Amino acid sequence: MVFGEWGIRKSYQLPSHQVTGRLTDVRMCLLSSRLASCLPAGRKRVEGSGEEQKKIPRLDLWSRSDDRRRTIMNNPLKKRYGLLGKNISYSLSPAMHNAAFKHFQINAAYELFDENFEDKKCNIDESISSFISEKDLNGINVTVPYKIDVHDMLKEREDCTLDEVSELLGAVNTVKISSNKLKGFNTDASGFFESLKEEAGFDPAGKNIFLFGAGGAGRAICIYLACLKEGGPNKIYVYDEKDISLLTLVEVCKSKTPGICERVEEKDISTKAAECDLLINATPVGSAAGDNRSAVPLDSLQKGMVVYDLVYARETALIKAAKENDIIAVNGLGMLVNQAALAFEIWTGTPFNEVKTIMKQTALNELARRKQ
Repeated sequence: MVFGEWGIRKSYQLPSHQVTGRLTDVRMCLLSSRLASCLPAGRKRVEGSGEEQKKIPRLDLWSRSDDRRRTIMNNPLKKRYGLLGKNISYSLSPAMHNAAFKHFQINAAYELFDENFEDKKCNIDESISSFISEKDLNGINVTVPYKIDVHDMLKEREDCTLDEVSELLGAVNTVKISSNKLKGFNTDASGFFESLKEEAGFDPAGKNIFLFGAGGAGRAICIYLACLKEGGPNKIYVYDEKDISLLTLVEVCKSKTPGICERVEEKDISTKAAECDLLINATPVGSAAGDNRSAVPLDSLQKGMVVYDLVYARETALIKAAKENDIIAVNGLGMLVNQAALAFEIWTGTPFNEVKTIMKQTALNELARRKQ
């Protein structure tokens, strides 16, 4: 079974019997020709060789002490994965991934790597490459503030590659390490898109969308939606308190799909938001206990629209107000689970839908435990 140059089999190297049912439809939609048209004209895949890539020395994943290397070689079946980020003690990722490893009887462990590379004397790219070389990793997830840094590092390094989605978005949240080679992926936007369709029943085709938050996940979601080849939105309005993030995102979108993404001034937020079909909160506002603020003006909520808040740890003021007004409201747990399950599939080949079931229940149990 062949799906074409950017198809599922070629991108993920999965046996055909694992690409079945609904997963095929989702992955074909998210990771194939829908986004290919937004890559720079004439641009070859990053995996290509020749003059396109700068010849920066490859990452030497075996540049370790003899004792350390001997330990690794004596335990070839034990695999190590984790989450790289800053101030990430709250993360549900270890619970979800370790539950999946246990359920599918995979001899591996997932841990947190809470790193502050910004305080180190060498540049962030060097710090990240050294970190990966020293940790004996088989794969890693990446979160704030290092997604763009990891993308840039992989793009410049010899024998490191990017899939088409991470290249398009300019950010990496998943790295697969195999045979001394690294490949970067981005499962954030596709995880959101799947959740939006499944949980909210929302189809963005021809719709108007208002996005609050232009950094991190918000940036990935905006570019992804704007670059949908078929079934894309009519307009994406964006607001962020940080002008640099806002202007950068709008310019990136304009360079890829002119006319879709538009910056909104603070004074026009309520008016524009009230005219939209989907409101997305991609800011951390409302995530902390006792924080009853809303990045989205509550007076802009209208029946018939859909509200998606990426905050998942608690019911925010936005979600509560939407429900009180009989508006479809979805939190970010589905996106979190989907991006994690997609990463797990990339690393292990275990079918997405099977992993998703285990991870979602684990996440719900962990959140309930934390509230006790």
